[in-house]
Amino acid sequence: MIPNPKPQAGTGATIWATAGASVGPPWAAREAGFIVAEQVVGLHSGGAGAAAAAAEGMRVYYEPHCSFDAASVAAAMRLVGGRVDVAITPVRSVDVVGIPLVNGGGGGSQRL
Repeated sequence: MIPNPKPQAGTGATIWATAGASVGPPWAAREAGFIVAEQVVGLHSGGAGAAAAAAEGMRVYYEPHCSFDAASVAAAMRLVGGRVDVAITPVRSVDVVGIPLVNGGGGGSQRL
């Protein structure tokens, strides 16, 4: 999906896309996961200022399948100060006829 996450500045927040779940056939692109970092008032947005603001504000990680590319998430986490404050990801797994659709359980805590 996005091998090197790059921030997209928005009003009051910066969003980093990470490689998320591998859904569909093996050749399909991964879906995205996201880290949303709050912009801290008083720091300008853009360039290094956006990264500094993101490092000081609240950070939320979202991946709806609890399936992620660890290197991509680790790279994005480094950009936001090395941690997130809230993770929104499944806590239970969902299988249909023995095929896992959602990887819940310990997967989210392993990443974060």
